[in-house]
Amino acid sequence: MQILVAEDDPVTRHLLQTTLRRWGYEVIVAPDGVQAWEHFDRGDFQLVLTDQEMPVMGGLELVRRIRARSGAGYVYVILLAASSDRAEIIAGLEAGADDFICKPFHPAELQVRLRTGERLLRLEKALVEQNRVLRDRNAEMEADLRTACEVQLALLPQGYPNFPRHVPLEGSHLRFFDRYWPDGAVGGDFFSVLPLSDTLAGVFICDVMGHGVRAALVTAMVRALLEGLRPIAEESGRLLAAMNRELLAIFGKAAVPVFLTAFYAIIDTTTGHLEYANAGHPVPILARRSEMRAEPLDAVEGMPGPPLGVRDDPRYAVAHSVLIPGDLLLMFTDGLFEAIDGEGEAYGEERLLDAVRRNLGQAVNRLFDDIHLEVATFSEGQGFSDDVCLLGMEVISRGSARDD
Repeated sequence: MQILVAEDDPVTRHLLQTTLRRWGYEVIVAPDGVQAWEHFDRGDFQLVLTDQEMPVMGGLELVRRIRARSGAGYVYVILLAASSDRAEIIAGLEAGADDFICKPFHPAELQVRLRTGERLLRLEKALVEQNRVLRDRNAEMEADLRTACEVQLALLPQGYPNFPRHVPLEGSHLRFFDRYWPDGAVGGDFFSVLPLSDTLAGVFICDVMGHGVRAALVTAMVRALLEGLRPIAEESGRLLAAMNRELLAIFGKAAVPVFLTAFYAIIDTTTGHLEYANAGHPVPILARRSEMRAEPLDAVEGMPGPPLGVRDDPRYAVAHSVLIPGDLLLMFTDGLFEAIDGEGEAYGEERLLDAVRRNLGQAVNRLFDDIHLEVATFSEGQGFSDDVCLLGMEVISRGSARDD
């Protein structure tokens, strides 16, 4: 290891140089602080041994300059004090010295103090290396999260089908709108629209317990399950029951429970008939804009079924309603109304329903933006504590059997 020695007394300087070289150090010597600083500024020293009192530039000024310069690693400085005067020692430590030794020095004492410095430098080097490894790992994790975010966004609908499929958007009997705000880089909310035929649309929304990478992984699996269950997608209760069985088969023995709430609805564009089943999910809002009123969708037998992945073979009852042109079915995850204000009060479903009622005359995109702004204002800048998803299905017109 290289060591810089600053000492104006030639006898002491020679003794230090000889002793240190005998111990295996590479020694650079300077007769004063100015030359010592020039050596330090050009070199790469981690150990410095300096006299406290020197001409032109003293040891205290040299220490201050060393501490003021930002370098790649820590520099351990031992001060050679002319006496054991407490004031001198305190002044040296305040300047930034790590240790001191009084002249005339004893070789064994000097060797012990140098070993202490080397041990601390090794620890510092190990800490720097650990921090580098952590930075590299964090960079890898951030890159993975960015990739996961891109993948998850790709799993969400990039566009919506028209009903019937051969017509342009302006001729579709249904239109869909969404907003998605994950709590982190990735989230646990998922939604999809299934074109079951030219006259049947399946609408699915779910919220996985928790958020982050773990929840995002589950949403990816839910999407795959949803695609695999297409053959029974015209039966809302049966689809939720089948998805529940699949999730239990996959995660039933996991150390950490995995479950999600879900809502699935099927609408027939020729009749407006709506069939739906609920697995512990927040009840959607049905806005009848032709009558300028909005109410929660009729509950499924008074209570929704249990979340998916919780119980073996639960029954998901099916409910029915009829939608007419102008109706808007607003589906959402609980992160939207669980935002809290500065006093810890939740926004709540009643405020959400009231916000929908007050904005019924707006276009759907504007309605969604106004709701988001109102909840964000309510939370007083705290934002959302969970992933948030808004999904809207607007009935534009009735189709005919010929569409199929």
